[in-house]
Amino acid sequence: MNLINMDIIGQILFTIMLSLYLILNLQWYNYSLSRVMFKHHKKKHHFIYFIIPLVYFYLLDIYMLGFYLIYFVFFFWWYFTQDKKLIITSKVQRFIFLLLSSIIISYIYIDEAYYNLMILPNIAIAIILMNISDIFIMKYYKKKAKNKLLSMDNLIIIAITASYGKTSIKNFLYNTLKSSYNTYKSPKSVNTINGIIQDINTNLDTDTEIYIVEAGARRSGDILEISKLLNHHYAIIGDIGEQHIEYFKSYENILNTKFELIQSNRLKKVFLHKNNKDKKEIKTNYAIYGEDINIINSSLDGITFEYKQSTYKSQLLGSFNANNLSVCIDIAKEFKINDFKISKAIEDMPFIPHRLQRLTNTDKIIIDDSFNGNYKGISEAIKISSTYNKRKIIITCGLVESTKELNIKIAKKMNETFDKIIITASLNRDIFKENINKEKLIILKNKNKLEGTLKEITKKEDLILFSNDAPNYI
Repeated sequence: MNLINMDIIGQILFTIMLSLYLILNLQWYNYSLSRVMFKHHKKKHHFIYFIIPLVYFYLLDIYMLGFYLIYFVFFFWWYFTQDKKLIITSKVQRFIFLLLSSIIISYIYIDEAYYNLMILPNIAIAIILMNISDIFIMKYYKKKAKNKLLSMDNLIIIAITASYGKTSIKNFLYNTLKSSYNTYKSPKSVNTINGIIQDINTNLDTDTEIYIVEAGARRSGDILEISKLLNHHYAIIGDIGEQHIEYFKSYENILNTKFELIQSNRLKKVFLHKNNKDKKEIKTNYAIYGEDINIINSSLDGITFEYKQSTYKSQLLGSFNANNLSVCIDIAKEFKINDFKISKAIEDMPFIPHRLQRLTNTDKIIIDDSFNGNYKGISEAIKISSTYNKRKIIITCGLVESTKELNIKIAKKMNETFDKIIITASLNRDIFKENINKEKLIILKNKNKLEGTLKEITKKEDLILFSNDAPNYI
């Protein structure tokens, strides 16, 4: 094989590596190119694995075989150190097909002298065609999902939004209603329009009586689009705070976006968290939840609380979960479920994985709160941990997509409570250094070393709190 063919092969492989870097980052950030470009938590990776290699390729064009080999080694080292690998979805498959098609066509029809100019155009063409095809594909599936919902005459839809607690409320409500109604909930943390469309078309059985869906947003209009699709009967608007403020720019924008959930033609009733009651004028039928809660006990053994003259006990951790459970109680009564069934459901409520989940079968107390990333939730986890009178260790990255002020507050709370504080991401590293005692702080440059670090520093009967686990790209 002659030199020019080896050069072509190198260029093709180089194009594919750059494309894999881009599509992986797009997948991490919900396929938003603007978020990858401007909101990425480790922008230096763009320079190391995309921009600098491209600059070298276009401007220097020397020792190319060695350059390709070095880049491939670095790329694969970077890729295999990431804890969130590329998921080969139909969208990714479509992107790969479009990329390879563009590469083949360019090498057939473009003159050899211009081969090296086609790397960026080939990647751009694949991205553009992928996004265009998405519009048509999702339009078809959106119409299919809407028609399916309209065909289910007996289906009641409950939609949930909040800055924090959406997934918890969804799971708690499902477990409260499922013994009395054929109930289905959207899976895991699915809360985008595309995820909901796929869930309806793929997983929603036509004999379902109650469908519980959570609605999330990154920008104004996201929840309105979900509302128009679902045309739901009940809406739950939970506690609203400054989560994702870097995308919305202001609290008012967050508030307005969350309240897009009331724009449904079939809306019978809205259940509002007590903190929202004076923030927006609502002209439809609504009820306030969480106002009459009295926490009797909140510890590592669970919570006991009074709500509307009834007492409830649950193994769930965190007094804030009483708020989440209170709206489930209100809706269960709206659906004429008796008090005994409601109390039994609350008592038997299972932990939600990775959300203040107490793990057993160990000589240590382990609390997995790795999916909880908001200030109130982390503060509550710290408060519960403080009731334990032996050594306490926390593994955290701090708050993501939040303010510096809240991260300083959370760092100080951790410093007061824990004996060892293990930091797993660079995002808030400087804040933790400034606000936590040096002898308590352990900073991991590589999260892969966490297991070995825990084996080295932990002892029997230690409490270990996993708080807001962040992937490596954070």
